Amino acid sequence: MNVGEISKLFEISEDDVRKKCKAFAKKLKSRQIIQSEFDKKFWEDVMQEARGNEKITLVDSKGEFYHGRRVDLEKAETKDLMALFDYGKEYLNNVPPMVLESLDKNKPGYNPLSPIKQLKDGLKIVEEILSKRN
Repeated sequence: MNVGEISKLFEISEDDVRKKCKAFAKKLKSRQIIQSEFDKKFWEDVMQEARGNEKITLVDSKGEFYHGRRVDLEKAETKDLMALFDYGKEYLNNVPPMVLESLDKNKPGYNPLSPIKQLKDGLKIVEEILSKRN
């Protein structure tokens, strides 16, 4: 990413971006900090999200959750997307309405029902992709 993109993403000035990059590079060089695979994966995910390739949670025919990326769904066959959409809708239809309503409220901290909310959000994206194909 260039300085302007980073500045926009983190809502800081381009000058601050340059300063932070320089400070980080200095710490790496002096071995004050060491990059790990976790760091690399984290920042790759941040870049994917920043570029609109968000992570999407869906459910398969067995009711098992999994994660994918928007770009992967956009490449998928329409019949496969329709199947994923149908599996997700069927799954959500079995969740009590009171639970679904509670998911729309912002709650800080860990929420054990997060996968259901993520599925609900993921289905909106699948629906958006499918509507562009018609």
